[in-house]
Amino acid sequence: MVNKKTFRKTVSLLLLLALLLPCLSACSRSALDAGSKSEYIAIGGTKDENYRTTEAYLGDFSISFEASTKLTSLRVTEIYWPYSGDQYAKVMVSEGDIVQAGQVLAEITVVISEADRLQRELAVTDARSAISQIDTSFSQQIAQANAAAQAATGDEYTLAMSRVDLLYAQYNERLAQAQARLEAAQAALQELEEHEKTTQIIAPYDAFVADIIWNWQEGETVPTWTPIMTVADLSAIAIEVTNTSPYGNVPYLSTVTIVDQKTKQSYSGTVVSCGDVTGSMTDDLVIVPENMEPTMNALRVYGNILDKKNVVLVNSEALKKDGNNYYVLILIGGTSVSKTYVSIGGISNGIAWITDGVQAGDELVLN
Repeated sequence: MVNKKTFRKTVSLLLLLALLLPCLSACSRSALDAGSKSEYIAIGGTKDENYRTTEAYLGDFSISFEASTKLTSLRVTEIYWPYSGDQYAKVMVSEGDIVQAGQVLAEITVVISEADRLQRELAVTDARSAISQIDTSFSQQIAQANAAAQAATGDEYTLAMSRVDLLYAQYNERLAQAQARLEAAQAALQELEEHEKTTQIIAPYDAFVADIIWNWQEGETVPTWTPIMTVADLSAIAIEVTNTSPYGNVPYLSTVTIVDQKTKQSYSGTVVSCGDVTGSMTDDLVIVPENMEPTMNALRVYGNILDKKNVVLVNSEALKKDGNNYYVLILIGGTSVSKTYVSIGGISNGIAWITDGVQAGDELVLN
């Protein structure tokens, strides 16, 4: 035999479940307003036995974003070693170190072939000798042609002078070729001499060491086909972040907070590029920090997308959905509810900002 109290609870729960079914007629949110309420429906029983409620209230609302990232830079340089055959001697820095322009990053043991040196020196000597031979040979030929022209008259004189002009042209062409060979040979020898003197990798500007790419081993041949390390310019530090919040773009020139996860130090930063500027659908951000020590520690970046003061707020559990529209159940007199469609300004951390349909003090059914 079912007692009266159990029967009353069962009936009340069935009535509440029927009330929470989606409405049969579909309508857009724009067609609904705060006055669109259903008929009052009795729910029976007492609050403690059948349902929980929450009260709408006035308060401050914000939507925030946060992301974990790494410090990057607007100018990054990959450092290569241009000479083949050399060996590592000593690395002077580690990843994350701050370095000054001209500071030694690593020392290199230069390996130069004596045969290569002799070959380049010989190429310079041969080029100079060729120039000397060209000068001697053409000087004699041109002197002889000029003498012949001076002894000739009429048409013979004209032909003799043509011979002189041709010899000058040939001389200038051969001399230019020989001088080009000499310059190339001298450049190759100078490169070798500079290579011999270049035993260090130098920081190109004030920077922090972003990455040491190669696994440095003393005596190992330095590669020329891959960068040795990467350094980032201290004068152009920025943080690149992607905002994944579904509620809106991070505003241009807004201020955000940056926390170094290792040191727990907090800094302020300014958003200098975002979806408002670039039109990016993913809202990629570039943030310039203020007074920040450059490190490669993991960072946490966070800030507010939206801030509203003294607006109507409710527990987000009170929101129900009818298709694409939100509604709430406003408790009336403790025994019935009114189904009311609402407009939502945002939802964050279990709190919903209601822009239309609910007033502060309204009591809403949670379940």
